[in-house]
Amino acid sequence: MSAGENRYLGSFKITDFETVDGVEETDGIDVVSVPLGKTFPKGLFVAQDGFNYDQGKLQRQNFKMLRWEKIGALFGKNGEKECHIARAKKQ
Repeated sequence: MSAGENRYLGSFKITDFETVDGVEETDGIDVVSVPLGKTFPKGLFVAQDGFNYDQGKLQRQNFKMLRWEKIGALFGKNGEKECHIARAKKQ
């Protein structure tokens, strides 16, 4: 692999969890891998959420912010599997 090329490691989903809905589609993502205080000590992953639901009612779009180490931990040597970083709360 030459400089500037990146290898595909796998995929993951941001799913519904407790009081926060998942990300159904996104127009953009970004990541920072430097410490950003106590909340994001190893960096931050941000995804624009195209559909935002609150108790089943469609709301304005928003952003989901996740700790970068949670996503990075999903991908070991062979990360070609789909991973979920949160599970939907059973009702």
